[in-house]
Amino acid sequence: MTFDVEDRLAATLRTRADREVDADALLGGSLARGRRRQRHRRIGMALAGAGVAGVTTAALAAVPLVLSDGGGGASIGSAETPASPPGRIGQIGPDAEPPVRGAYPVPALAAQGVPGAADAPEKVGREPGNIHFRVEKLSLPVQGVTWAVQPDGVEEMTLSITGADGGPATGRVQLAAGKVPEPESSGPARGEPGGPVVTTEKPVHIGDRTGTLSVIEESGFTSYEVRWSPADGLEAIVGGFELDEADVIALAHAVRWDQAVRCAAPLQLTALPQGAGIKGCTVRFSTEDITWVPESVLTLNGPGAAMKVEMGGPFIPSASFSASPGDLPDRGWVGDGDQTLQIYSLDGVPVRLTPTGYPKDVAEMVANGLRMPAGTDPNKPETWPTSLTG
Repeated sequence: MTFDVEDRLAATLRTRADREVDADALLGGSLARGRRRQRHRRIGMALAGAGVAGVTTAALAAVPLVLSDGGGGASIGSAETPASPPGRIGQIGPDAEPPVRGAYPVPALAAQGVPGAADAPEKVGREPGNIHFRVEKLSLPVQGVTWAVQPDGVEEMTLSITGADGGPATGRVQLAAGKVPEPESSGPARGEPGGPVVTTEKPVHIGDRTGTLSVIEESGFTSYEVRWSPADGLEAIVGGFELDEADVIALAHAVRWDQAVRCAAPLQLTALPQGAGIKGCTVRFSTEDITWVPESVLTLNGPGAAMKVEMGGPFIPSASFSASPGDLPDRGWVGDGDQTLQIYSLDGVPVRLTPTGYPKDVAEMVANGLRMPAGTDPNKPETWPTSLTG
């Protein structure tokens, strides 16, 4: 079994849309918009992995989250918070209706006592368990969010929201020491229009800093990107799909640099390959009430090898499991060439381990060392351990 983000998203679009849709074409369109095709392909793939691109969302939660908004405001579901639209993230076509503007929190796990980028710029991208910024409430409804520290040192937040026209929209914040690196090219994106790109730049003020607003026009689509230095030695980029200029600038103004938020997982790693460490962390939340456990992805890097450890998210049964359904935890090597170790349930959490350069027995060792601390509820991220290792 593979977990290709495009296939997963296409399946989700077909099963959750009100009518049959051309999911591949819609996904291709969402991947196509942007100034730099490689950068926006990376955005689109990140959104697809988080279940937030295209028609609707594969929201990664079993229950609506009741978390801090990352900015000291009300929790999701409080009386002073406007309710999120039921069922789906926005509508497509004539059914689309503009959302109610309000003050919608952004789900986050507070990192107690951890300074933000303004006070500790040297820590940006160097702590896989911490993202050194937070985001205040937004005026558009928020249904899903992914927080991540990438192995290349980029910290980012990706939002799934209802756009101003009632359709699905996405936004993203990136932060890195020096410059946010350009993503590597991975070839043409499916459905990419390939027309000429016209970029117009103008100055914009974000707080007491001056940045650049890029207006990007390509094949009839217009998108916006704000780039500035929120603190000496750091660069931030804010952009999105199906967001107008005012909403992209508003998102940039909503970012705060005085506190960090936490990247967490429901299970702790107690056994690591020799010489390996955690280099990246991703945690995905949703405010929708559906049947998936909140998802975390840890990236392990060692000498000449790496391993992806996915905890939570969807589970798709496979006939190639080596154990019978009555054996728990049910596990087996799945995918092309048995590339992924799938565990159906480890203390209620589905787990997938994909080694690159490591033999299978090392992945088994890491899997056998996963532990859930007492008091942890896999469906309630606020109960997850504060350390990724134990």
